[in-house]
Amino acid sequence: MESTGHRSLAKEELPMGILWGVDPPEGDLDPEIGVLAVKPGWNVLARVLGPLTGVLTHWHSGFTRVCHGAETCPFHDSPLRWRGYMPIQCHGYNWKGPKQGSHLAVLMVLPTAAKAAKTLRVGDCFTVTRASSNKRSAQVIVRSEQAAQAKLPECFDVKPYVLKATRDFLPPVGPGLTFEEPPEDRLDH
Repeated sequence: MESTGHRSLAKEELPMGILWGVDPPEGDLDPEIGVLAVKPGWNVLARVLGPLTGVLTHWHSGFTRVCHGAETCPFHDSPLRWRGYMPIQCHGYNWKGPKQGSHLAVLMVLPTAAKAAKTLRVGDCFTVTRASSNKRSAQVIVRSEQAAQAKLPECFDVKPYVLKATRDFLPPVGPGLTFEEPPEDRLDH
């Protein structure tokens, strides 16, 4: 058997700070689904497939990393940032960027768009853009009056895809995490 470079952790070694409490996905993750971070200049039309899930993260060594809590987080020396994640069906984009057709993705919601994202319901159409060409510009979500013609795909759990994207290969543990408001005094982009 070929080594992947990752060792298995005993149950008592698992970090208890990620409070998501989801069962492992059945089978492998769909390689066509990933986290969509909307870039300046993109105008993404999408439909909501499920709820927005908020989590605290760190920006560490050029990557977003999920916070495991002050006691066990290996990145806790880096500033905390709130991020939201929502399952969507998007048109003209996939998680890697512009691509013709309709695709499933996990939308990364920045604090500047959290209030608008929370008003969206399953099936709602919306656009997501950035306020300017600056890569640190505010994210903007606007509900669209465009009616979706196609059948709505089934919702999927965003958490395994977030863990994959943040390079956190440990299984989520602990009680469920409820959506938390982004901190008003720390509206990072």
